[in-house]
Amino acid sequence: EIRNPGDLDEPQPQERSKSDDETKETKPILEGTKLKIEHGLIESLCPSWYTSWCLPDSDSTWGFHKKLGLGCGPHKRDVHPDDIKKLSGSVHSYAKACVTEALLCHDEILQQDGMYGIQIDQGYTNCYTLNDQGYKWGNFEPRDETYNRMEYVAKTLTRKHAEDGGNCVVLCVSHGGPTTHLYERLSGADWETHGICGYTGTSLYAYKGEDTFDVITYNR
Repeated sequence: EIRNPGDLDEPQPQERSKSDDETKETKPILEGTKLKIEHGLIESLCPSWYTSWCLPDSDSTWGFHKKLGLGCGPHKRDVHPDDIKKLSGSVHSYAKACVTEALLCHDEILQQDGMYGIQIDQGYTNCYTLNDQGYKWGNFEPRDETYNRMEYVAKTLTRKHAEDGGNCVVLCVSHGGPTTHLYERLSGADWETHGICGYTGTSLYAYKGEDTFDVITYNR
């Protein structure tokens, strides 16, 4: 969630030189912006997400279906319990750790990506906690729970800012699956109406009070 970023100067193109490459200097982006890390906006912690990165040959392909021999396109099938058992011996060790320990240590990653100028709100308390669920390889997040947490996070943040009397925009950044599920919950429509989210997709909702929303636009 990013609030009141202010009038930020757009990063200007810089001439590249040998000394720039050698020192690897990176201009901080979004400098001065307050960024809140909300665990409730994480990707769906389902088998397809895990197999996309936690196997020795994983290449970020969602579900890793083709190389697992599970088919592809309209003929692909889900990862079944037998697949989980067969693959468990080869997954990276950190896939077996609680997801909050394995993937949510963000400081080093932010610095490596040149985002060291961002102010992380260290005092922010997540409105949804993953600690109690203990999601890890073999203990995956049920699909319904992804729906539940996205709806919960959106409504909780909206209510909070509405109660604070702020006429503001709450910007939540997540992944294609979770944002599609949020659209389904807030609109009552199915995911086919939303469509597959491509590289980026933006949806806007207007809060009407009493946990109801109008859909302004979706998956744009």
